[in-house]
Amino acid sequence: MRVLYRAFLARFFENEVTSGTHDLRASFIWLIAFLSAPGFVLPALLAWFDWGRISFDYGAEVLRQVTAVDRFTYVTCGMVASGAIGVLVWHSVLVDRRDALILGALPVRGSTVVTAKLLGLVTYVGVIAGAMHLLASLTFGTLLADDSFARLGRGVLAHLAVSFSASVSVLLGIAATQALMLALVGPGRFRRLTSWLQVGLVFAVLVTLLSIPTMASETQAGLHGARAYYQGRQLTVALPASGGQTSLPAWLEATPPAWYFAAYEVALGTDDPVLHRLAGRALVATTTAVIVTLVVYPLAYRRLMVAAVLEPEVAGRPARMGRGLAAAAERVGGRDPTARAAAQFLVATVGRVDRHRVVAAAAIGAALAWAIPGLLLWLEAARTQRLEPQVAVLGVPFWTMLWLTVGVRVAIALPSDLKAGWLFTLNDLPHRRAWTALRRLLIGLVVAPIAVVSLAGVGLIWGPRLAITTALLIASVGILFVEILLWRGEGMPCSRAWAPQRANMRLWWPMYLAGAIWVSALPYLAVLLSGYPVATAVVLAGIVGFTVLVRLAARSPLTLGASSESEHDAAFQTLGLQ
Repeated sequence: MRVLYRAFLARFFENEVTSGTHDLRASFIWLIAFLSAPGFVLPALLAWFDWGRISFDYGAEVLRQVTAVDRFTYVTCGMVASGAIGVLVWHSVLVDRRDALILGALPVRGSTVVTAKLLGLVTYVGVIAGAMHLLASLTFGTLLADDSFARLGRGVLAHLAVSFSASVSVLLGIAATQALMLALVGPGRFRRLTSWLQVGLVFAVLVTLLSIPTMASETQAGLHGARAYYQGRQLTVALPASGGQTSLPAWLEATPPAWYFAAYEVALGTDDPVLHRLAGRALVATTTAVIVTLVVYPLAYRRLMVAAVLEPEVAGRPARMGRGLAAAAERVGGRDPTARAAAQFLVATVGRVDRHRVVAAAAIGAALAWAIPGLLLWLEAARTQRLEPQVAVLGVPFWTMLWLTVGVRVAIALPSDLKAGWLFTLNDLPHRRAWTALRRLLIGLVVAPIAVVSLAGVGLIWGPRLAITTALLIASVGILFVEILLWRGEGMPCSRAWAPQRANMRLWWPMYLAGAIWVSALPYLAVLLSGYPVATAVVLAGIVGFTVLVRLAARSPLTLGASSESEHDAAFQTLGLQ
Protein backbone atom coordinates (compact mmCIF):
# COMPACT_ATOMS: atom_id res chain seq x y z
CA MET A 1 0.00 0.00 0.00
CA ARG A 2 2.74 2.48 0.92
CA VAL A 3 4.75 1.73 -2.22
CA LEU A 4 1.76 2.11 -4.52
CA TYR A 5 0.59 5.22 -2.69
CA ARG A 6 3.95 6.95 -3.19
CA ALA A 7 4.11 5.88 -6.83
CA PHE A 8 0.60 7.12 -7.64
CA LEU A 9 1.15 10.39 -5.79
CA ALA A 10 4.44 11.02 -7.61
CA ARG A 11 2.73 10.51 -10.95
CA PHE A 12 0.64 13.65 -10.45
CA PHE A 13 3.87 15.64 -10.76
CA GLU A 14 4.82 13.88 -14.00
CA ASN A 15 2.32 15.44 -16.37
CA GLU A 16 2.26 14.65 -20.06
CA VAL A 17 3.22 18.13 -21.28
CA THR A 18 6.63 18.28 -19.59
CA SER A 19 7.39 14.61 -20.31
CA GLY A 20 7.85 13.95 -16.59
CA THR A 21 10.11 15.35 -13.92
CA HIS A 22 11.94 13.59 -11.13
CA ASP A 23 12.56 16.64 -8.95
CA LEU A 24 9.24 16.31 -7.13
CA ARG A 25 10.24 18.56 -4.24
CA ALA A 26 11.08 21.48 -6.55
CA SER A 27 7.95 20.92 -8.65
CA PHE A 28 5.76 20.88 -5.57
CA ILE A 29 7.35 24.01 -4.08
CA TRP A 30 7.00 26.00 -7.30
CA LEU A 31 3.41 24.86 -7.79
CA ILE A 32 2.44 25.85 -4.26
CA ALA A 33 4.18 29.22 -4.58
CA PHE A 34 2.45 29.93 -7.87
CA LEU A 35 -1.00 29.05 -6.56
CA SER A 36 -0.83 30.65 -3.13
CA ALA A 37 0.89 33.96 -3.90
CA PRO A 38 -2.03 35.80 -5.65
CA GLY A 39 -4.57 35.03 -2.92
CA PHE A 40 -2.13 36.12 -0.24
CA VAL A 41 -0.94 39.36 -1.86
CA LEU A 42 -4.16 40.66 -3.45
CA PRO A 43 -6.11 41.22 -0.18
CA ALA A 44 -3.16 43.08 1.30
CA LEU A 45 -3.07 45.43 -1.69
CA LEU A 46 -6.82 45.98 -1.55
CA ALA A 47 -6.66 46.63 2.17
CA TRP A 48 -3.89 49.17 1.66
CA PHE A 49 -5.85 51.18 -0.90
CA ASP A 50 -9.60 50.68 -0.27
CA TRP A 51 -10.56 48.24 2.47
CA GLY A 52 -8.82 50.10 5.28
CA ARG A 53 -10.59 53.35 4.43
CA ILE A 54 -14.02 51.72 4.21
CA SER A 55 -13.51 49.83 7.47
CA PHE A 56 -12.34 52.95 9.28
CA ASP A 57 -15.23 55.12 8.03
CA TYR A 58 -18.15 52.66 7.97
CA GLY A 59 -17.23 49.58 10.00
CA ALA A 60 -16.62 45.89 9.34
CA GLU A 61 -20.21 45.03 8.34
CA VAL A 62 -20.30 47.58 5.53
CA LEU A 63 -16.82 46.45 4.45
CA ARG A 64 -18.08 42.88 4.19
CA GLN A 65 -20.96 43.93 1.93
CA VAL A 66 -18.80 46.18 -0.21
CA THR A 67 -16.13 43.49 -0.75
CA ALA A 68 -18.59 40.76 -1.72
CA VAL A 69 -17.62 41.06 -5.38
CA ASP A 70 -13.94 40.61 -4.44
CA ARG A 71 -14.76 37.37 -2.65
CA PHE A 72 -16.82 36.21 -5.62
CA THR A 73 -13.88 36.90 -7.93
CA TYR A 74 -11.51 35.00 -5.67
CA VAL A 75 -13.75 31.93 -5.46
CA THR A 76 -14.20 31.91 -9.24
CA CYS A 77 -10.46 32.29 -9.90
CA GLY A 78 -9.78 29.43 -7.49
CA MET A 79 -12.15 27.17 -9.42
CA VAL A 80 -10.56 28.23 -12.72
CA ALA A 81 -7.08 27.43 -11.36
CA SER A 82 -8.32 24.04 -10.17
CA GLY A 83 -9.73 23.31 -13.61
CA ALA A 84 -6.41 24.25 -15.21
CA ILE A 85 -4.60 21.84 -12.86
CA GLY A 86 -7.12 19.18 -13.84
CA VAL A 87 -6.15 19.65 -17.49
CA LEU A 88 -2.46 19.13 -16.66
CA VAL A 89 -2.96 16.01 -14.54
CA TRP A 90 -5.74 14.58 -16.71
CA HIS A 91 -3.90 11.36 -17.55
CA SER A 92 -2.74 10.78 -13.98
CA VAL A 93 -6.21 10.69 -12.43
CA LEU A 94 -7.11 7.10 -13.34
CA VAL A 95 -5.24 3.84 -13.29
CA ASP A 96 -4.12 3.31 -16.88
CA ARG A 97 -3.67 0.21 -19.02
CA ARG A 98 0.04 -0.03 -18.17
CA ASP A 99 -0.79 -0.19 -14.47
CA ALA A 100 -3.39 -2.87 -15.13
CA LEU A 101 -0.95 -5.05 -17.09
CA ILE A 102 1.85 -4.71 -14.53
CA LEU A 103 -0.14 -4.87 -11.31
CA GLY A 104 -2.53 -7.48 -12.64
CA ALA A 105 0.33 -9.99 -12.95
CA LEU A 106 1.48 -9.41 -9.36
CA PRO A 107 -0.03 -10.89 -6.19
CA VAL A 108 -1.65 -7.56 -5.27
CA ARG A 109 -5.35 -7.32 -4.53
CA GLY A 110 -7.43 -4.97 -6.61
CA SER A 111 -8.79 -3.29 -3.49
CA THR A 112 -5.21 -2.44 -2.48
CA VAL A 113 -4.53 -0.81 -5.86
CA VAL A 114 -7.77 1.15 -5.84
CA THR A 115 -7.29 2.28 -2.24
CA ALA A 116 -3.73 3.43 -2.92
CA LYS A 117 -4.83 5.33 -6.04
CA LEU A 118 -7.69 6.99 -4.18
CA LEU A 119 -5.39 7.94 -1.30
CA GLY A 120 -2.92 9.45 -3.77
CA LEU A 121 -5.73 11.37 -5.49
CA VAL A 122 -7.20 12.62 -2.23
CA THR A 123 -3.77 13.65 -0.96
CA TYR A 124 -2.95 15.57 -4.13
CA VAL A 125 -6.34 17.29 -4.25
CA GLY A 126 -6.24 18.14 -0.56
CA VAL A 127 -2.68 19.47 -0.62
CA ILE A 128 -3.24 21.55 -3.75
CA ALA A 129 -6.54 23.01 -2.51
CA GLY A 130 -5.20 23.65 0.97
CA ALA A 131 -1.99 25.27 -0.23
CA MET A 132 -3.92 27.40 -2.70
CA HIS A 133 -6.29 28.85 -0.11
CA LEU A 134 -4.63 28.63 3.32
CA LEU A 135 -2.66 31.88 3.19
CA ALA A 136 -5.50 33.65 1.42
CA SER A 137 -7.92 32.63 4.17
CA LEU A 138 -5.64 34.22 6.75
CA THR A 139 -5.44 37.53 4.87
CA PHE A 140 -9.12 37.64 3.92
CA GLY A 141 -10.29 36.68 7.38
CA THR A 142 -7.95 39.10 9.15
CA LEU A 143 -8.41 42.14 6.93
CA LEU A 144 -12.20 41.84 6.73
CA ALA A 145 -12.68 41.45 10.49
CA ASP A 146 -12.94 44.04 13.20
CA ASP A 147 -11.53 43.82 16.71
CA SER A 148 -13.64 40.75 17.52
CA PHE A 149 -11.69 37.48 17.67
CA ALA A 150 -14.90 35.58 17.01
CA ARG A 151 -15.48 37.45 13.73
CA LEU A 152 -11.84 36.97 12.76
CA GLY A 153 -11.96 33.23 13.36
CA ARG A 154 -15.27 32.87 11.58
CA GLY A 155 -13.95 34.78 8.56
CA VAL A 156 -10.82 32.65 8.30
CA LEU A 157 -12.72 29.37 8.63
CA ALA A 158 -15.46 30.47 6.22
CA HIS A 159 -12.99 31.48 3.53
CA LEU A 160 -10.91 28.31 3.92
CA ALA A 161 -13.88 25.94 4.02
CA VAL A 162 -15.72 27.41 1.02
CA SER A 163 -12.71 27.95 -1.25
CA PHE A 164 -11.32 24.52 -0.31
CA SER A 165 -14.67 22.88 -1.11
CA ALA A 166 -14.90 24.70 -4.43
CA SER A 167 -11.47 23.49 -5.57
CA VAL A 168 -12.10 19.97 -4.30
CA SER A 169 -15.42 19.80 -6.15
CA VAL A 170 -13.73 20.78 -9.42
CA LEU A 171 -10.82 18.33 -9.14
CA LEU A 172 -12.92 15.43 -7.84
CA GLY A 173 -15.60 16.26 -10.41
CA ILE A 174 -13.01 15.73 -13.14
CA ALA A 175 -11.98 12.43 -11.56
CA ALA A 176 -15.60 11.32 -11.17
CA THR A 177 -16.40 12.17 -14.80
CA GLN A 178 -13.45 10.17 -16.09
CA ALA A 179 -14.19 7.17 -13.90
CA LEU A 180 -17.88 7.20 -14.82
CA MET A 181 -17.18 7.39 -18.55
CA LEU A 182 -14.59 4.62 -18.33
CA ALA A 183 -16.98 2.39 -16.42
CA LEU A 184 -19.83 3.03 -18.87
CA VAL A 185 -18.16 2.89 -22.31
CA GLY A 186 -15.01 0.87 -21.66
CA PRO A 187 -11.33 1.70 -22.17
CA GLY A 188 -11.40 1.64 -25.99
CA ARG A 189 -14.19 4.13 -26.45
CA PHE A 190 -13.05 6.17 -23.47
CA ARG A 191 -9.66 6.68 -25.13
CA ARG A 192 -11.45 8.16 -28.15
CA LEU A 193 -13.75 10.31 -26.01
CA THR A 194 -11.08 11.64 -23.67
CA SER A 195 -9.83 14.22 -26.19
CA TRP A 196 -13.31 15.72 -26.51
CA LEU A 197 -13.67 15.73 -22.72
CA GLN A 198 -10.40 17.64 -22.49
CA VAL A 199 -11.60 20.13 -25.10
CA GLY A 200 -14.77 20.66 -23.08
CA LEU A 201 -12.80 21.15 -19.86
CA VAL A 202 -10.44 23.71 -21.42
CA PHE A 203 -13.42 25.47 -22.98
CA ALA A 204 -15.25 25.64 -19.64
CA VAL A 205 -12.15 26.93 -17.84
CA LEU A 206 -11.47 29.70 -20.35
CA VAL A 207 -15.11 30.73 -20.73
CA THR A 208 -15.39 31.01 -16.96
CA LEU A 209 -12.18 33.04 -16.84
CA LEU A 210 -13.40 35.41 -19.56
CA SER A 211 -16.82 35.71 -17.90
CA ILE A 212 -15.51 36.76 -14.47
CA PRO A 213 -16.06 40.52 -15.06
CA THR A 214 -19.62 39.94 -16.28
CA MET A 215 -20.50 37.57 -13.44
CA ALA A 216 -18.95 39.88 -10.86
CA SER A 217 -20.87 42.91 -12.12
CA GLU A 218 -24.16 40.97 -12.18
CA THR A 219 -23.49 39.76 -8.64
CA GLN A 220 -22.74 43.28 -7.48
CA ALA A 221 -25.93 44.56 -9.07
CA GLY A 222 -28.17 41.83 -7.67
CA LEU A 223 -26.65 41.36 -4.24
CA HIS A 224 -28.63 42.83 -1.38
CA GLY A 225 -26.16 44.84 0.66
CA ALA A 226 -24.00 47.92 0.80
CA ARG A 227 -22.25 48.98 -2.40
CA ALA A 228 -19.34 51.34 -3.00
CA TYR A 229 -19.31 53.90 -5.80
CA TYR A 230 -16.36 56.00 -6.84
CA GLN A 231 -16.98 59.43 -8.32
CA GLY A 232 -13.63 60.97 -8.98
CA ARG A 233 -11.78 60.49 -5.69
CA GLN A 234 -14.92 60.52 -3.57
CA LEU A 235 -16.12 57.21 -2.14
CA THR A 236 -19.88 56.83 -1.65
CA VAL A 237 -21.35 53.85 0.18
CA ALA A 238 -25.01 53.03 -0.40
CA LEU A 239 -26.52 51.15 2.53
CA PRO A 240 -29.11 48.41 1.87
CA ALA A 241 -32.79 48.97 2.27
CA SER A 242 -34.47 46.90 4.96
CA GLY A 243 -36.46 43.87 3.89
CA GLY A 244 -34.70 43.32 0.55
CA GLN A 245 -33.14 40.15 -0.73
CA THR A 246 -30.64 39.11 -3.37
CA SER A 247 -31.88 38.89 -6.96
CA LEU A 248 -29.49 37.24 -9.41
CA PRO A 249 -30.13 36.37 -13.08
CA ALA A 250 -31.20 32.81 -13.79
CA TRP A 251 -28.08 32.04 -15.83
CA LEU A 252 -25.85 33.23 -12.99
CA GLU A 253 -27.71 31.10 -10.42
CA ALA A 254 -26.96 28.07 -12.61
CA THR A 255 -23.18 28.57 -12.40
CA PRO A 256 -21.09 26.81 -9.70
CA PRO A 257 -19.15 29.99 -8.76
CA ALA A 258 -22.42 31.59 -7.66
CA TRP A 259 -23.21 28.53 -5.51
CA TYR A 260 -19.94 28.66 -3.62
CA PHE A 261 -20.06 32.42 -3.25
CA ALA A 262 -23.50 32.00 -1.69
CA ALA A 263 -22.04 29.36 0.63
CA TYR A 264 -19.37 31.91 1.58
CA GLU A 265 -22.03 34.47 2.50
CA VAL A 266 -24.01 31.89 4.47
CA ALA A 267 -20.88 30.86 6.38
CA LEU A 268 -20.25 34.50 7.29
CA GLY A 269 -23.85 34.85 8.43
CA THR A 270 -26.92 35.89 6.45
CA ASP A 271 -30.64 35.16 6.41
CA ASP A 272 -31.10 35.78 2.67
CA PRO A 273 -33.21 32.86 1.32
CA VAL A 274 -31.70 33.10 -2.18
CA LEU A 275 -28.18 32.72 -0.85
CA HIS A 276 -29.25 29.81 1.38
CA ARG A 277 -30.81 28.05 -1.63
CA LEU A 278 -27.67 28.49 -3.74
CA ALA A 279 -25.47 27.39 -0.84
CA GLY A 280 -27.46 24.15 -0.74
CA ARG A 281 -26.49 23.54 -4.37
CA ALA A 282 -22.83 23.97 -3.47
CA LEU A 283 -23.17 21.39 -0.70
CA VAL A 284 -24.88 18.95 -3.07
CA ALA A 285 -22.21 19.48 -5.76
CA THR A 286 -19.33 18.80 -3.37
CA THR A 287 -21.01 15.78 -1.81
CA THR A 288 -21.89 14.33 -5.22
CA ALA A 289 -18.32 14.70 -6.50
CA VAL A 290 -16.94 12.89 -3.45
CA ILE A 291 -19.50 10.07 -3.44
CA VAL A 292 -19.37 9.42 -7.20
CA THR A 293 -15.57 9.30 -7.13
CA LEU A 294 -15.48 6.80 -4.26
CA VAL A 295 -18.22 4.59 -5.75
CA VAL A 296 -17.30 4.60 -9.43
CA TYR A 297 -13.53 4.36 -9.07
CA PRO A 298 -13.52 0.60 -8.19
CA LEU A 299 -15.94 -0.09 -11.07
CA ALA A 300 -13.68 1.74 -13.53
CA TYR A 301 -10.64 -0.20 -12.30
CA ARG A 302 -12.43 -3.52 -12.68
CA ARG A 303 -13.56 -2.61 -16.20
CA LEU A 304 -9.98 -1.66 -17.09
CA MET A 305 -8.52 -4.89 -15.65
CA VAL A 306 -10.99 -7.05 -17.56
CA ALA A 307 -10.32 -5.16 -20.78
CA ALA A 308 -6.53 -5.43 -20.34
CA VAL A 309 -6.83 -9.24 -20.22
CA LEU A 310 -9.70 -9.97 -22.60
CA GLU A 311 -9.36 -7.05 -25.05
CA PRO A 312 -5.74 -6.68 -26.19
CA GLU A 313 -4.89 -3.22 -27.43
CA VAL A 314 -4.77 -3.54 -31.20
CA ALA A 315 -4.39 -0.53 -33.44
CA GLY A 316 -7.57 -0.54 -35.42
CA ARG A 317 -8.70 1.76 -38.14
CA PRO A 318 -8.86 5.40 -37.08
CA ALA A 319 -12.10 7.31 -37.14
CA ARG A 320 -13.36 8.82 -40.37
CA MET A 321 -12.31 12.31 -39.29
CA GLY A 322 -8.81 11.05 -38.48
CA ARG A 323 -8.50 9.28 -41.84
CA GLY A 324 -9.60 12.41 -43.65
CA LEU A 325 -7.17 14.59 -41.74
CA ALA A 326 -4.29 12.19 -42.40
CA ALA A 327 -5.12 12.08 -46.11
CA ALA A 328 -5.32 15.87 -46.27
CA ALA A 329 -1.97 16.15 -44.48
CA GLU A 330 -0.34 13.85 -47.02
CA ARG A 331 -1.73 15.83 -49.95
CA VAL A 332 -0.71 19.16 -48.44
CA GLY A 333 2.76 17.86 -47.60
CA GLY A 334 3.61 17.41 -51.29
CA ARG A 335 5.19 14.62 -53.29
CA ASP A 336 8.55 14.53 -51.54
CA PRO A 337 8.76 11.43 -49.28
CA THR A 338 10.41 13.31 -46.40
CA ALA A 339 7.78 16.05 -46.51
CA ARG A 340 4.92 13.56 -46.58
CA ALA A 341 6.50 11.57 -43.77
CA ALA A 342 6.85 14.67 -41.58
CA ALA A 343 3.22 15.69 -42.15
CA GLN A 344 1.86 12.21 -41.57
CA PHE A 345 4.07 11.65 -38.51
CA LEU A 346 2.83 14.88 -36.90
CA VAL A 347 -0.84 14.07 -37.50
CA ALA A 348 -0.42 10.50 -36.22
CA THR A 349 1.45 11.68 -33.11
CA VAL A 350 -1.17 14.29 -32.22
CA GLY A 351 -3.87 11.67 -32.61
CA ARG A 352 -2.20 8.94 -30.53
CA VAL A 353 0.20 10.37 -27.93
CA ASP A 354 -1.41 11.66 -24.74
CA ARG A 355 0.76 14.74 -24.20
CA HIS A 356 0.14 15.93 -27.76
CA ARG A 357 -3.58 15.37 -27.41
CA VAL A 358 -3.54 17.52 -24.28
CA VAL A 359 -1.96 20.36 -26.26
CA ALA A 360 -4.39 19.90 -29.14
CA ALA A 361 -7.35 19.88 -26.77
CA ALA A 362 -6.08 23.03 -25.05
CA ALA A 363 -5.66 24.83 -28.39
CA ILE A 364 -9.12 23.82 -29.64
CA GLY A 365 -10.74 24.69 -26.33
CA ALA A 366 -9.05 28.10 -26.27
CA ALA A 367 -10.12 28.78 -29.85
CA LEU A 368 -13.72 27.83 -29.03
CA ALA A 369 -13.72 29.98 -25.89
CA TRP A 370 -12.69 33.00 -27.94
CA ALA A 371 -14.93 32.14 -30.90
CA ILE A 372 -18.28 31.32 -29.26
CA PRO A 373 -19.08 34.88 -28.01
CA GLY A 374 -18.16 36.35 -31.38
CA LEU A 375 -20.29 33.79 -33.20
CA LEU A 376 -23.26 34.60 -30.99
CA LEU A 377 -22.82 38.27 -31.86
CA TRP A 378 -22.57 37.31 -35.53
CA LEU A 379 -25.88 35.42 -35.34
CA GLU A 380 -27.48 38.38 -33.60
CA ALA A 381 -26.17 40.71 -36.29
CA ALA A 382 -27.49 38.39 -39.01
CA ARG A 383 -30.91 38.25 -37.34
CA THR A 384 -31.24 42.01 -36.87
CA GLN A 385 -29.54 42.94 -40.17
CA ARG A 386 -27.08 45.29 -38.50
CA LEU A 387 -25.14 47.23 -41.10
CA GLU A 388 -22.21 48.45 -39.03
CA PRO A 389 -19.34 45.96 -38.68
CA GLN A 390 -18.65 44.58 -35.21
CA VAL A 391 -15.03 44.35 -34.18
CA ALA A 392 -15.75 41.54 -31.70
CA VAL A 393 -17.01 39.38 -34.56
CA LEU A 394 -14.16 40.25 -36.91
CA GLY A 395 -11.62 39.37 -34.24
CA VAL A 396 -12.79 35.74 -33.96
CA PRO A 397 -10.88 34.37 -36.99
CA PHE A 398 -7.67 36.15 -36.05
CA TRP A 399 -7.64 34.79 -32.49
CA THR A 400 -8.77 31.35 -33.64
CA MET A 401 -5.90 31.23 -36.12
CA LEU A 402 -3.44 32.35 -33.45
CA TRP A 403 -4.52 29.72 -30.90
CA LEU A 404 -4.52 26.86 -33.41
CA THR A 405 -1.15 27.70 -34.98
CA VAL A 406 0.49 28.13 -31.57
CA GLY A 407 -1.02 24.83 -30.45
CA VAL A 408 0.36 23.01 -33.49
CA ARG A 409 3.78 24.60 -32.92
CA VAL A 410 3.86 23.41 -29.30
CA ALA A 411 2.84 19.93 -30.44
CA ILE A 412 5.72 19.95 -32.95
CA ALA A 413 8.19 20.82 -30.17
CA LEU A 414 7.02 18.07 -27.78
CA PRO A 415 8.73 14.69 -28.21
CA SER A 416 6.78 11.57 -29.01
CA ASP A 417 9.41 9.12 -27.74
CA LEU A 418 12.94 10.40 -27.15
CA LYS A 419 14.45 6.91 -27.06
CA ALA A 420 13.22 6.27 -30.58
CA GLY A 421 14.47 9.62 -31.92
CA TRP A 422 17.82 8.08 -32.96
CA LEU A 423 16.12 6.89 -36.14
CA PHE A 424 15.76 10.43 -37.47
CA THR A 425 19.10 11.64 -36.08
CA LEU A 426 21.25 8.93 -37.67
CA ASN A 427 19.47 8.83 -41.03
CA ASP A 428 20.33 12.51 -41.66
CA LEU A 429 17.01 13.29 -43.29
CA PRO A 430 16.67 16.57 -45.24
CA HIS A 431 15.22 18.63 -42.39
CA ARG A 432 14.39 21.63 -44.55
CA ARG A 433 11.95 19.54 -46.58
CA ALA A 434 10.31 18.31 -43.40
CA TRP A 435 9.72 21.85 -42.15
CA THR A 436 8.50 22.89 -45.58
CA ALA A 437 5.81 20.25 -45.15
CA LEU A 438 4.94 21.60 -41.71
CA ARG A 439 4.68 25.09 -43.17
CA ARG A 440 2.33 23.84 -45.86
CA LEU A 441 0.37 21.90 -43.27
CA LEU A 442 -0.27 24.97 -41.11
CA ILE A 443 -1.16 27.15 -44.08
CA GLY A 444 -3.30 24.57 -45.85
CA LEU A 445 -5.20 23.13 -42.88
CA VAL A 446 -5.44 26.13 -40.54
CA VAL A 447 -4.89 29.49 -42.24
CA ALA A 448 -6.61 28.84 -45.58
CA PRO A 449 -9.85 27.31 -44.15
CA ILE A 450 -10.21 30.15 -41.63
CA ALA A 451 -9.74 32.74 -44.41
CA VAL A 452 -12.35 31.03 -46.61
CA VAL A 453 -14.90 30.72 -43.79
CA SER A 454 -14.35 34.36 -42.84
CA LEU A 455 -14.84 35.42 -46.45
CA ALA A 456 -18.22 33.69 -46.54
CA GLY A 457 -19.37 34.68 -43.05
CA VAL A 458 -18.41 38.36 -43.18
CA GLY A 459 -19.62 38.74 -46.77
CA LEU A 460 -23.02 37.34 -45.85
CA ILE A 461 -23.77 40.27 -43.55
CA TRP A 462 -21.46 43.20 -44.27
CA GLY A 463 -20.79 42.82 -47.97
CA PRO A 464 -17.93 41.72 -50.22
CA ARG A 465 -15.59 44.66 -49.60
CA LEU A 466 -15.12 44.02 -45.90
CA ALA A 467 -15.13 40.26 -46.49
CA ILE A 468 -12.33 40.40 -49.08
CA THR A 469 -10.27 42.77 -46.93
CA THR A 470 -10.68 40.57 -43.86
CA ALA A 471 -9.85 37.37 -45.76
CA LEU A 472 -6.72 38.90 -47.31
CA LEU A 473 -5.56 40.16 -43.92
CA ILE A 474 -6.17 36.73 -42.35
CA ALA A 475 -4.22 34.98 -45.12
CA SER A 476 -1.25 37.37 -45.06
CA VAL A 477 -1.06 37.60 -41.27
CA GLY A 478 -1.52 33.83 -40.96
CA ILE A 479 1.44 33.14 -43.25
CA LEU A 480 3.49 35.60 -41.19
CA PHE A 481 2.44 33.75 -38.02
CA VAL A 482 3.58 30.47 -39.53
CA GLU A 483 6.98 31.87 -40.53
CA ILE A 484 7.56 33.31 -37.05
CA LEU A 485 6.43 30.15 -35.25
CA LEU A 486 8.61 27.90 -37.42
CA TRP A 487 11.65 30.15 -37.05
CA ARG A 488 14.90 28.16 -36.92
CA GLY A 489 13.04 24.88 -36.86
CA GLU A 490 15.03 21.77 -37.61
CA GLY A 491 14.71 18.03 -37.44
CA MET A 492 11.65 15.84 -37.72
CA PRO A 493 8.70 17.04 -35.66
CA CYS A 494 8.02 15.43 -32.29
CA SER A 495 11.45 13.78 -32.22
CA ARG A 496 13.58 16.08 -30.05
CA ALA A 497 13.64 17.01 -26.39
CA TRP A 498 11.38 19.91 -25.54
CA ALA A 499 13.37 23.09 -24.90
CA PRO A 500 10.92 25.74 -23.61
CA GLN A 501 13.85 28.03 -22.79
CA ARG A 502 14.06 28.83 -26.49
CA ALA A 503 10.96 30.97 -26.09
CA ASN A 504 12.96 33.11 -23.63
CA MET A 505 9.92 34.67 -21.98
CA ARG A 506 12.07 36.73 -19.63
CA LEU A 507 13.70 38.59 -22.54
CA TRP A 508 11.05 38.54 -25.25
CA TRP A 509 7.86 39.08 -23.22
CA PRO A 510 7.47 42.67 -24.58
CA MET A 511 7.46 41.26 -28.10
CA TYR A 512 4.85 38.65 -27.20
CA LEU A 513 2.69 41.33 -25.58
CA ALA A 514 3.08 43.56 -28.62
CA GLY A 515 2.06 40.66 -30.84
CA ALA A 516 -1.11 40.06 -28.80
CA ILE A 517 -1.97 43.77 -29.00
CA TRP A 518 -1.35 43.69 -32.74
CA VAL A 519 -3.72 40.75 -33.17
CA SER A 520 -6.36 42.67 -31.20
CA ALA A 521 -5.90 45.66 -33.53
CA LEU A 522 -6.28 43.69 -36.78
CA PRO A 523 -10.13 43.78 -36.79
CA TYR A 524 -10.02 47.58 -36.50
CA LEU A 525 -7.53 47.65 -39.35
CA ALA A 526 -9.86 45.54 -41.49
CA VAL A 527 -12.72 47.98 -40.90
CA LEU A 528 -10.52 50.99 -41.71
CA LEU A 529 -9.16 49.46 -44.92
CA SER A 530 -12.55 48.31 -46.18
CA GLY A 531 -13.42 50.24 -49.34
CA TYR A 532 -9.87 51.60 -49.84
CA PRO A 533 -8.13 49.19 -52.25
CA VAL A 534 -4.94 51.24 -52.57
CA ALA A 535 -4.41 51.41 -48.80
CA THR A 536 -5.25 47.73 -48.53
CA ALA A 537 -2.66 46.87 -51.16
CA VAL A 538 -0.01 48.93 -49.38
CA VAL A 539 -0.67 47.25 -46.00
CA LEU A 540 -0.73 43.78 -47.53
CA ALA A 541 2.51 44.51 -49.41
CA GLY A 542 4.12 45.55 -46.13
CA ILE A 543 3.01 42.34 -44.39
CA VAL A 544 4.18 40.19 -47.31
CA GLY A 545 7.52 42.02 -47.43
CA PHE A 546 8.09 41.48 -43.72
CA THR A 547 7.17 37.80 -44.15
CA VAL A 548 9.77 37.45 -46.90
CA LEU A 549 12.41 39.07 -44.67
CA VAL A 550 11.59 36.65 -41.85
CA ARG A 551 11.81 33.71 -44.25
CA LEU A 552 15.18 34.84 -45.65
CA ALA A 553 16.55 35.51 -42.17
CA ALA A 554 15.47 32.06 -41.01
CA ARG A 555 17.28 30.44 -43.96
CA SER A 556 20.44 32.46 -43.42
CA PRO A 557 23.61 30.48 -42.52
CA LEU A 558 23.86 32.56 -39.34
CA THR A 559 20.51 31.31 -38.04
CA LEU A 560 20.37 27.80 -39.51
CA GLY A 561 21.70 25.15 -37.17
CA ALA A 562 22.39 21.50 -37.78
CA SER A 563 21.78 18.83 -35.24
CA SER A 564 23.83 19.45 -32.15
CA GLU A 565 26.60 17.13 -31.03
CA SER A 566 24.76 16.39 -27.82
CA GLU A 567 21.80 15.01 -29.77
CA HIS A 568 24.11 12.79 -31.82
CA ASP A 569 25.79 11.62 -28.62
CA ALA A 570 22.40 10.80 -27.12
CA ALA A 571 21.53 8.78 -30.22
CA PHE A 572 24.78 6.83 -30.08
CA GLN A 573 24.30 6.20 -26.36
CA THR A 574 20.83 4.86 -27.03
CA LEU A 575 22.21 2.41 -29.57
CA GLY A 576 25.31 1.64 -27.49
CA LEU A 577 27.66 2.58 -30.35
CA GLN A 578 30.23 4.45 -28.29
